[in-house]
Amino acid sequence: MHRSSAPNGCSTVLASRSVCSLTAWLFLLTFSQLRAQVPADIARLNQQLAPIATVRAGSGFTDLAPLAPLVSSARVVGLGECTHGTHEVFQLKHRLLEYLVTQQGFTTLALEVDYGWAEILNEYIQTGAGDSLTVHKAVGFDIWDTTEFWEERYRTTSACAGPARLLRGAR
Repeated sequence: MHRSSAPNGCSTVLASRSVCSLTAWLFLLTFSQLRAQVPADIARLNQQLAPIATVRAGSGFTDLAPLAPLVSSARVVGLGECTHGTHEVFQLKHRLLEYLVTQQGFTTLALEVDYGWAEILNEYIQTGAGDSLTVHKAVGFDIWDTTEFWEERYRTTSACAGPARLLRGAR
């Protein structure tokens, strides 16, 4: 790093440029080995793809059969999304949650919400107390403010564990 004896702060500017240059080089080195576009990897992934008939919940689960070996022995299944609030993404998540609860026996749901709203939603799921509009108004986190999430409350009963429950908020 070059230090300037100039009293106008030039040494700070040079230091900032050096830090920026170093950061840029580290960034490039870190991501230079990404394999997202390696043809062999893409071909291997394409061999494992299975079509989904629909993203709508209540449409049966025949097309989700390939998931069974992946989730049947799992204790935790994570459902992410490429965007927050996209219609089709939340439809599919709704369908996958329906599948996990009714077909695979999952009974606990963890959402990216604050603790207070998780309590309100959990009470609604467990007891049916209140109405969906009241719960909906208490959300406070826009990614769950979607028609797909509110179409149906998750009061599906598992034969072994009773009503599904919400794991307290994790945000």
